[in-house]
Amino acid sequence: MKKAGLFKGLAAFLVAAVFLTYLSFQLETIRTPRVYVGETVSDSLEYKASATAVFTYDEVIEYELPLDLWITEVSIKAGDSLSKGMALFHLDPESVTAAVKTAEQTVEDCQEAVDALAEDSPQRVSAQWALAQAEEDEAALLKIQEDGNSIRMDCDGDILEVLVQEPGIYPAGTLLARWTNNTASATLTWQSSDGFFLPGDKLTTKLAYDSGSKDMELEITVRRYLMEQRVFEYEAAIPPVEGSRLSMSAYEQVSVQMSRVTGNYRALVPVSALTWQTNNNAVLYTVVTDSQTKATTVKKIEVTVGSQDGSLAAVDKQITDPIVLYSDRPLTDGEKVLVEETQ
Repeated sequence: MKKAGLFKGLAAFLVAAVFLTYLSFQLETIRTPRVYVGETVSDSLEYKASATAVFTYDEVIEYELPLDLWITEVSIKAGDSLSKGMALFHLDPESVTAAVKTAEQTVEDCQEAVDALAEDSPQRVSAQWALAQAEEDEAALLKIQEDGNSIRMDCDGDILEVLVQEPGIYPAGTLLARWTNNTASATLTWQSSDGFFLPGDKLTTKLAYDSGSKDMELEITVRRYLMEQRVFEYEAAIPPVEGSRLSMSAYEQVSVQMSRVTGNYRALVPVSALTWQTNNNAVLYTVVTDSQTKATTVKKIEVTVGSQDGSLAAVDKQITDPIVLYSDRPLTDGEKVLVEETQ
């Protein structure tokens, strides 16, 4: 009986010991941080950002009256998109005829003045300039007469401003309207607080052409800093596309996506692995396994962070050990950890 009781007591003791060992292991496991690890990589970074740009045509035409003329009808308003040959202003035929005769007489007078001066005369240059201006005015008036006593669009364009909006007699030199030349080159302009991008960096956008929308890859051509607004202003030139013409309105807004590929970095780490200290300084943890005890601990490493693209960051140290990407609790240097499989 005594032996049976002894065996029963020993069995109970062994069960309790196993249970306590298991419980101790479980408690140790609960107290030990779980970490997920990864490796550093050597690669370049592609930095991307989006912005809203304003589209403008590079050439703006300003039309001034060559001589005094009577405008009988204003056919346009600011914002109109017109094709080449469409009428802008209609004029009184008699005033146009009178202006043509005046211009022709002015050309004759200027030619006589030039002919009367010696080749080396100081006054000859100014007389030749006056003749050229008179011939230009005459050509503009003859064009108005040929176009049915009207001023017409000389290209496809958008009306930016109409300065004469009522019929009446207006003197020579009166600025009537301003419009874009939609067959000329164009530019995208936008502002950003981010000055990371440089001339030569790529951007993509979608532009409208007479043949349909096109995905365009352009380059940043201008980068300047605006002191008062404290922002960077960028420009991208839009080159002509053979066989197509832009079908965009002046000052239309379009989305642009900028990108810049950096040089190759020796050590890139996921941003999630960094614990930031200051703007450029951070710490990360590596996982180290002792060759004798097989214990797995973390080592704290301070790094200086360079370029980053939102997911990866370049650091100033070459790291060979696995790095901690994520931990289920804050870590301390030298702490024992459990390494989980990365999904």
